[in-house]
Amino acid sequence: MLKLKSHVTYSSLVPPVTFYDIAASDTSPLGRAYGSMLAEITPSFKAEAALFATYLENGDGAIQRLEPHVGVAWSPFEGQWLRAAYLREGAASDTPTLAPIGVLGIQSNQLDLAMDGKADTFAFRWDAEWTDRFFTSVDVQHQEFDSITATLPYTVDTIAIDEGRLDRASLTANLWLGHGFGLSATIAANDSSGHGAIVGDTFDGGLPFVPDTAGRVALTWVNTSNIRATLAANYTGERLDNSGVNLDDYWTLDASVKWESPDKGIEVDLAAFNLLDEDFDIAYALPGWGPTFKGTVKVRF
Repeated sequence: MLKLKSHVTYSSLVPPVTFYDIAASDTSPLGRAYGSMLAEITPSFKAEAALFATYLENGDGAIQRLEPHVGVAWSPFEGQWLRAAYLREGAASDTPTLAPIGVLGIQSNQLDLAMDGKADTFAFRWDAEWTDRFFTSVDVQHQEFDSITATLPYTVDTIAIDEGRLDRASLTANLWLGHGFGLSATIAANDSSGHGAIVGDTFDGGLPFVPDTAGRVALTWVNTSNIRATLAANYTGERLDNSGVNLDDYWTLDASVKWESPDKGIEVDLAAFNLLDEDFDIAYALPGWGPTFKGTVKVRF
């Protein structure tokens, strides 16, 4: 059984401010089964196939779907792996699972699918170990989807996009500096479009809130006391908001520190966002956050 619960408190953005308190609960029968097979044909060539079957009932009826995953991996030289995969995926639930979430190390870019939505992903990945300190990866994905939603900032409202595509290419490099320090950099380019009965062709030039480019440069320090600290500069390129207005690009400087007890029973996570108080908009005339700090503590029994 899949039980969906929500309890949301939010306010309108236009004075006078009005607060809304919404609570909802629903239970739906959910069944999910899968089978997978991994074959090591040679030490340098592998193949994997999986099939997921899902049954879900909601207010509009029953959803039945089959989701195949297939992939191959080939290592032409030592330290070099080329991987290709096809994945069909439906709306993800937060039900705990032991099922594989990718194929041969490839995971699809996650889309906010509606309950009856699906996405077909064609992916290619090149992982390379150039030295014992320097690693790179190139990831290219083409996705075609039916029925996704985009949540409007600071609200529980969504907009529906009936069909579209998302193409993404990214390059990541990792350099081990020594003494617990590592440097990483990622750059990604996106090209997308979406159409729908409600939104029409508003997002023909790009999906809402999907930047045309994005990047990250991060310095990370780890040590044997289970401490991990990261300082990162994050870049978000131009993108459309929910009404089709183009938003400017921006940089933010973020930091985080995580500590875990030796027995893994306690985890403390501290994070800071937009430390330099960069001005940016998350939608038309809707400013983003200033310096923001967050702390969490997890205890495992």
